[in-house]
Amino acid sequence: MGSHGAPIAARPSFQRAALRAIAILVAGAIITGCGQYVKTPGWLVPGGDDKPQIVDLVAVMPIREVPGRAEAKIDGRRVLDEGAGRAVTAQVYGRLTEQTRYRFVPDLSVDAYLEGRDYRDPESVAPDVAEEFGADAVLFGTVYRFQDRVGTRFAASEPASVSFELALYLVATKGVVWRGEFDETQQALSTNFFDAWMFWRAGPHWLSSRELAGLGVEKLLESIPRGEALLPIESGE
Repeated sequence: MGSHGAPIAARPSFQRAALRAIAILVAGAIITGCGQYVKTPGWLVPGGDDKPQIVDLVAVMPIREVPGRAEAKIDGRRVLDEGAGRAVTAQVYGRLTEQTRYRFVPDLSVDAYLEGRDYRDPESVAPDVAEEFGADAVLFGTVYRFQDRVGTRFAASEPASVSFELALYLVATKGVVWRGEFDETQQALSTNFFDAWMFWRAGPHWLSSRELAGLGVEKLLESIPRGEALLPIESGE
């Protein structure tokens, strides 16, 4: 009995050692992550004495749908599925909740402020939204196409297809400093290796329009320059 009891008695000590090792690894990862957070600045705007200021608070205006396209169809499919604007807006907020670099104004607050207002020209309304909430920046955009897949995750007769634009307005520059477009129709990886990024991010299945839009929002937000002061761009750029 004695020869069989020793290993059992030693097991808790082994477990404690393993837990300590895991805790050290986790702590190291957190410290490293914090270090990366400090070393990788966010969106910057020109500041006094040529010292860029970090964007802190962001407001997101509801993504608008192109007027007149709600009932339009291509090959029998609606160009804009119902709730397209709300769906893309939700994806923007979803991506913002996954990061800690910027604070953002709650969507219900922005919706309440814009209720009854005409914001078909969001760029002209963005300064008012920023002033209302004390935001440093305002994200807005337009969705041009939003078609869900026809079928299931693993057997779809028609793929999801989305097209939208996002823009970033900065209070400090009194203008739009960035625009980005996402226009994508999912294709089988075997026929289009240029979309391999989509495979690695989403997995081997047919995406819903919301999933595809989410990948698009993530890709666009990642493309906004960081670490350098953002300057106004021409409206046509």
